[in-house]
Amino acid sequence: MKRLTNALVVGCVLTVLLTNTAPAEDMGPLSCGETASGEIAAAGEEDTWTFSASAGDRVLLSVMTTSGSLYPYVVVYAPDASQEAAAYRHINREMSQTGTYTVVVYDGDADYSDISRDDTGQYNITFLNLEGCSWPSISCNET
Repeated sequence: MKRLTNALVVGCVLTVLLTNTAPAEDMGPLSCGETASGEIAAAGEEDTWTFSASAGDRVLLSVMTTSGSLYPYVVVYAPDASQEAAAYRHINREMSQTGTYTVVVYDGDADYSDISRDDTGQYNITFLNLEGCSWPSISCNET
């Protein structure tokens, strides 16, 4: 009986995971210093963004909810499709490869217990490449 109960629980969890998937929406490229807007409008939806970086570049990504109950989880995939980094809301990482990276944003949960990915909302994503951007110079005694 216990095995049957465990099988039913696993089956129900898999069913929830499989039925809550929505196709990824390609949001386009991020430019250095840019803040763009996105929306997770349906349960299970994922937004994908891209950016270019060189090996050794320090990249900062910040995803902040602007409306709704979305708790944004961010995953960065390297040009070879391996996972480079993953975190809630913020990524601060030195890139390992040169090329085009893919960023995936979806609903997560702060305490890692909610795997339903059913919250929605709008968000802003900010991208900075500390080595790959051209920055204005600041002179001595200048603010």
